[in-house]
Amino acid sequence: DNARLGCVFKNNLASTNFIGASGNVTFDSKGTLVLSLAQVLQYQQGQKVYLGYSDYKNDLGFIAIGNQTIQTIYPGGVPSDGTPRNMTSTFLSGIVYAYYTVASIGVLLTIGFGAFNFYFRERKIVKITSPALNYFILVGVLMMYIFIFINMMQATTVQTIRTTCILKQWFSIGGYVLAFATILAKMWRINYIVHQPAPSKLTPKDWHLIIIIMVITGIAALVLLLGSIVPKLTPSPHLIMNKEMGTYQEQGNGIQVHHYIYTCNSDSSPSYYWFILLETYLGVLQIVGIVMAFQSRKIKVAILNDSVYVGALIYISSIATAAIVLTNYGLDGYLNVKECLISGAYFVLATAFLGLVFIPKAISLYRDPMGENIFKSTDDGIAAGENATSTKMKEKKHLQMREDSKHQQQQQQQQQQHSTTTTTTTSSSSSSSTSSSTSSSSS
Repeated sequence: DNARLGCVFKNNLASTNFIGASGNVTFDSKGTLVLSLAQVLQYQQGQKVYLGYSDYKNDLGFIAIGNQTIQTIYPGGVPSDGTPRNMTSTFLSGIVYAYYTVASIGVLLTIGFGAFNFYFRERKIVKITSPALNYFILVGVLMMYIFIFINMMQATTVQTIRTTCILKQWFSIGGYVLAFATILAKMWRINYIVHQPAPSKLTPKDWHLIIIIMVITGIAALVLLLGSIVPKLTPSPHLIMNKEMGTYQEQGNGIQVHHYIYTCNSDSSPSYYWFILLETYLGVLQIVGIVMAFQSRKIKVAILNDSVYVGALIYISSIATAAIVLTNYGLDGYLNVKECLISGAYFVLATAFLGLVFIPKAISLYRDPMGENIFKSTDDGIAAGENATSTKMKEKKHLQMREDSKHQQQQQQQQQQHSTTTTTTTSSSSSSSTSSSTSSSSS
């Protein structure tokens, strides 16, 4: 019966002694398992390897065989006791709120300068700079500020992140190209008026410049469209290790926690070629801007001479573009640092457009509300409305006047020399006559 079998098991447990999977198995007189030694084995490259044993009886812990240690057996650290847990990281809340605040300020500034442009559009100082075209600059700047909101968006799903990646390309690159293309178009018209070979009534109108703006922006839009619809060029969000958080073990249970972040950067070769094409186009626009700024540097009318401001914009945009490229690929695993630098670069770039395009006009309008002194200029450079032919004619006339003045001075000098010679001759004759008269008297 059960009582008898229980006694049999109890009496035999005390005499049990064998080597099992966990080590030596023995029981005391009460039938309690006696902890002694436990074998420790590990599969290495498909082979079972005996590493050592654990002495529970004497509380000695793990004892490795040979000259091995914990460090040599587990070079990567002792494996965790549980399944590793993967977590997807997002932005720190403080950074998000900070950039939302500065971007909101930028949007308000854009709206304010838009109101300034509309309200004073009939004033001579604003009207001469084509207020209708200034709206293109304002739209481009507004797109760059909106990019900051999108860049700091807390997206978590793959589809949302893919859409966010595409929107970030359009609002950042598209906004910059639209604003910069407007600057280039306005500078081209000024250079055309000033440097045309002969006076002409065919002055480029605003709609001519709008066509130029649309062409420059359209090329950038075409490149962006290829990057949005071609499968090998579209952003492919994937997880990478978050280098800011890394991997750590939770206290108490030893479970490893891995932190990951989503990145928009694609590892395919076509996407790199597309990126190089886009950056090359932006570089060409900057070179064109440098050439136009150099050609317009001698324009006398300050309100028209944007060469200094365009030069500053090119300098700022070059630094910002280089910082964006290096940050985008050099700090790909550092989520907060990377996106802070990129958002900061676009904030500086957008604010530079507002500051260098609209603030000088606001100051000029404050100093000269009616624009009475707008065409007063310095002695150097080319005045507004003055073409290259008239400038050369004036220079030629000035040189002719200098030659005539020099010739007159030479004639005056010759007349003075002739007068001096005549006076000397007359004095000699008088002396001779006097001598003769004296001789006669003596005789």
